[in-house]
Amino acid sequence: MIQVKNWLKAGQRFNVVWKFEAEDKTIFVNAANTFDVAGDATKDYKLSVYALKACQAKLELVFKNPTTHEFLSFKINITVQPPDPMTKIDLQSVVRESVTKLITIENPLATQV
Repeated sequence: MIQVKNWLKAGQRFNVVWKFEAEDKTIFVNAANTFDVAGDATKDYKLSVYALKACQAKLELVFKNPTTHEFLSFKINITVQPPDPMTKIDLQSVVRESVTKLITIENPLATQV
């Protein structure tokens, strides 16, 4: 959550733009492109960041009023930790007997990796 304060007495509608300092196709942002704040009020802006790998990234978030051209800018440092294992696959067999298990892994990216 990012707290956005409206410094005017009247309500404002902001156009929201975000940009990563270094492009990384494994990090995704999910948030609204426009944001309304009532006059002389503070409102929370929800920003969700998803990553497919552990990494660090820098994100610039800009709220711009298209009428007055005034803006708010935030610089956010993001650290993504590696995930905890979902399950443990236990393969057991008698000595000299082979055991197989099919594990399907889907690629979440549009390009092959």
